Parts: sequence; C-alpha cells; structure tokens
Amino acid sequence: LTDVAPHEALGAAWQVMLDVRDVYERELEACRQTFEKVEWPVDVLAEAKINCPECQSDLVAQSDPENTSHESLDCRCRLCGKQFSAEEAIENALETHFEVESYISFKDGGEELVQTCPECGLATYLLTEEEVGCAWCRFALEECARCMTGLTPENVSADNSSLCAYCEHLMSKD
Repeated sequence: LTDVAPHEALGAAWQVMLDVRDVYERELEACRQTFEKVEWPVDVLAEAKINCPECQSDLVAQSDPENTSHESLDCRCRLCGKQFSAEEAIENALETHFEVESYISFKDGGEELVQTCPECGLATYLLTEEEVGCAWCRFALEECARCMTGLTPENVSADNSSLCAYCEHLMSKD
C-alpha cells in the first residue's frame, strides 16, 4: 500500500469510480425492495439473495413488487435482461446461499445441504440444522416405517415415501 490518497493518485477518475459505486448501490437496493412483500415459506429464503442464473448479477428485481407469493415471482435481471421463473430464482438462491456449507459437508462425507425434492422435483429440499424439508412445497420426509432410518431425498424409495430404498427393495423380494 502506498501513502498516496486515492484522489491524488487517480484525480477525477476517483470521483467517477465513487459515482458508479453509488449508482450500483441504489439500483441494488431498489431491486431488493421489490421482494420485501413476499411471504417466504422458510426464513432462509428471506436471507438468501436472488441473483441471475445467467450472469450471476445481484441486480434482480421482481416484475410485480406487490406480489406476496413465492410461487408467483417473475424475475428479471437488470444487468443482462434475462427473465426467469420463481422456481429457477429460488433454486439458484438456495444453491448460492448454501454453496460453501454444502461443499464442506460433502467433502467431509456428509450429504449436500440442498437436494431435489421427491415431491415437487425442484432442487429446494433442505437438510440444514435450521430446516429439513422442501423450501418450495413444504414437503418433509420422516423416518422409514420399517427400519426407522431418517429419510432424505437420496435414500427414500422412489415408489414409497414412507420407506427407505433398501427396505423397499427387501419388501419387494417377498
């Protein structure tokens, strides 16, 4: 680091850089305000930032700021212009929000924290300390009715959501 102040080193360019940052911060705040009335089914969705699945920009706004339903989000990126659905917005927000924790869990032999929900088919099933169940449809798996193992999207039977795949396999042999 130098002892030269930015305005001395950059001259007029320093003010331009500050102005650009100010414009970005105002645009970001305006975008985030469009989601303030949404009644999120789980708290983590209120915390997760919706960003563009195309360019990863945080400058995403809801087309109808009066909308309160997470299922009716109609989003548009203010940077690249991509329009995307509520499902895509929420899947992407959860993936981004839990990216680091999922990597650590998976690396340490655990399960990914966001999985595909066996009920609605979206990548919105959470396996976190705070939340277990689908953030989209609120479906939650219980325990296997036969062996009492906790069910997850990875071990549940494809044909019977009350049994693990192993017990379903054993019972089908009878």
